[in-house]
Amino acid sequence: RAISRDNGEIVWEAKDLGLTPELLLAGTVIYARTGGQFTRLKDGETVERGPYGVTAIDTRTGKILWRYKGADKGITNIVLPDPSTITIADRDEVIAIDPATGKRVAHLSHHVKGASFLLLNNQGDVVVGGREEIAAFDSGREVWRARYPPPGRGFLRTIAAIAARAASLYFRFGGVATTAFRGVQLARGLSSLSWSGLAGRSSFSNLQSLATNSARSYATNRFRAFGIAARTSRPNLGGRDRFAQRRTANVEDRLLDRLDPAHQLERLSRFLWHRERLAALRGDWMYFYTDLKTGGHGLAGINIHSGATERAVRLSDLDERFVTDEVAGVLYSANGNRLIGYSVSAGLSNSSLPQPVNATTVLTAH
Repeated sequence: RAISRDNGEIVWEAKDLGLTPELLLAGTVIYARTGGQFTRLKDGETVERGPYGVTAIDTRTGKILWRYKGADKGITNIVLPDPSTITIADRDEVIAIDPATGKRVAHLSHHVKGASFLLLNNQGDVVVGGREEIAAFDSGREVWRARYPPPGRGFLRTIAAIAARAASLYFRFGGVATTAFRGVQLARGLSSLSWSGLAGRSSFSNLQSLATNSARSYATNRFRAFGIAARTSRPNLGGRDRFAQRRTANVEDRLLDRLDPAHQLERLSRFLWHRERLAALRGDWMYFYTDLKTGGHGLAGINIHSGATERAVRLSDLDERFVTDEVAGVLYSANGNRLIGYSVSAGLSNSSLPQPVNATTVLTAH
């Protein structure tokens, strides 16, 4: 929508664009990017939402001039390398679009896994950044590339994650769910199945420790049936009583989901299977959390103008909120109740260890 600054009235509307996370103004045209990548709040993973494309809108009338819908399963932000080119990237390619017609004029494969952003460096190269690598392109050719995958999970964590997932599937499909295929009559026969009954059927005594005795007692006393058994024998109520019954059922389902060992084991499996991953742009450097060549885990900093790995900071604990002070040449990272400053101005030889910081004041709160 275009809104008048004088009176707040809507001047025009451009409808049905789709999910629009980015608007870019260039002269009398607004370029709207539709679709993109977003962070899922429950686990921090990246998810993609479409439809993907770019729409050109006349700023004076709101008229849609053209739509580009050629992006394939993902799209990055928009950059304008020159007045005659719009550049985006999708999952596979860097795409140049004619701003006058919306037609694709050039494209090339970038081979960057999980490409999430574009930028222009000081050399005028188009830089594509992803979760594990970053690459620069100019005039249809690759200029440089750097790849830093996250640290591995380790053998023990992998085995534990697989075991937790297998146990979760046992709890979920080895009990009540398998009776669904036998019909509603058998489901009614399970109406007395409670939390303690389900836990007692497991032959893995150590898995029962996921729920405390008090939690099991509370579930047994308050909520007898769950799953399909909880829905087969409810009376047909009307009006307010039915609404209250539905709200109570929702509360029961949510609590039982939390107490269900299958749910807890699935969460444990996701936690063990998750790899600590970080790719962050700070000023002129792209930082990846990875296995350092000097040993241990830490941040590798790649200069986005040259592609050189100019910084390596060894971290004992990953801090996604780290900040860099380029004037002082210090990277600040939190570890528990400590704030540590790492030198990033003295080269790779000593930047992996905390260095004394002078003439600098850092304010913290706890």
